[in-house]
Formats: sequence, C-alpha cells, structure tokens
Amino acid sequence: MYLFWKNTTLGSIRLSREGLTEFIDSLLLPSYSCKEVALSRMENSLYIVLSLPQPHNALEVKMVEEKLQSSFADLGLGVHISWTEEKITKDKKKIPEILQNPLSWVACTAGITALIHMRIKGILWTVAVGALTFVVAQFLLSEHGQKLIDRCIDYIRKIIRR
Repeated sequence: MYLFWKNTTLGSIRLSREGLTEFIDSLLLPSYSCKEVALSRMENSLYIVLSLPQPHNALEVKMVEEKLQSSFADLGLGVHISWTEEKITKDKKKIPEILQNPLSWVACTAGITALIHMRIKGILWTVAVGALTFVVAQFLLSEHGQKLIDRCIDYIRKIIRR
C-alpha cells in the first residue's frame, strides 16, 4: 500500500508502507520491530508504532528514537513514535501436529472400530482394496491414464454411432 505524501510540479509523491516498514526495521536493534507506520501529510510526519521488548533498556529506547528521527529528518519528515509492549507468553505443552489434524483422529478411531468389528482378516482385505484403488486412481490421473481414458471414450462413441 502506498501512502500519499505531497504534490509537486512533477506529480504526487507516495511512499510504500512496506518499504518504510522494512527501512525502519533495518535501523532497529534485533529485539525491536516496526508494527505499524502511518503518514500525516499535513505535518510531514511519520507515526510509527514499535514493539518494546521485555525487559528493555531506557538508553536503548532513546537511542532508537534518536536514530529514527535523524534518519527521517534527512528526508524532510518528522517522526512520532509510539511503543507497544511485547508480552511474553508461556508456551503450553504443544500437542504434536499430527494430533491437531481431525483426520488423524478419524483414522485412529476408524482403525480401532475396524479392528473390533472386522478382525484382522477383514482389515487386511480392506487395506488391500484401498491400496489397489489408490494405485488405479494414480494411474488414471497420470498422463498415460488420461490417454487410456480418451481412447476408451472414443471407442464407446464409435460403438454408439453404429
């Protein structure tokens, strides 16, 4: 998104919000980041929202503010900086990714139910038919399979026309 800054005799000047954010991030220490940037063309000022890491050093904060003000002063822009605190969240024990997928729960319960009702012989037949279906589907969806399907359709059309 481009932010309108001013009109000149040659046209309007617009600044890229993403470009400004990347430029600001390049000036910051690694623990700080630019969260938002807005442009006030009436005041020729940038309004910048920066993250404030915990714990933070007041001297670092002042240094960051001065660095941004001097960098944008060279461009003819004033700077107004707001700070937001980065909250440290305690990571709860994460559930493995496979267990976060509902399909894995479905497969597990279906497998247990199949084992109870069909016994081993029934499950082996089901797995064999499923594997065969998978192989046939993979073939039919391949380039050679598509050619075979086209030939079958052409053959059926010839039979129907007779």
